[in-house]
Amino acid sequence: MAIAAPVFLLVVAIIEFSTVFLATLTLQHAVHEGSRFAITGDSAASQQAAGCATRPSSPMRDNAPGIVERNDI
Repeated sequence: MAIAAPVFLLVVAIIEFSTVFLATLTLQHAVHEGSRFAITGDSAASQQAAGCATRPSSPMRDNAPGIVERNDI
């Protein structure tokens, strides 16, 4: 029992760190795409869809699912 608690806490700490790291990377990517769209009026998603005349309504919202909601922008 003496070794179980530290191992459990280590596993929980790894999971928590991973979640925070994922959220940080997701927001960094979303802000990058949002600023790219603000500067150029074009996004990487619309460049990949060759021949598509429509652009994403909000690259920041599209690249941060579950973190940035429609009402937050």
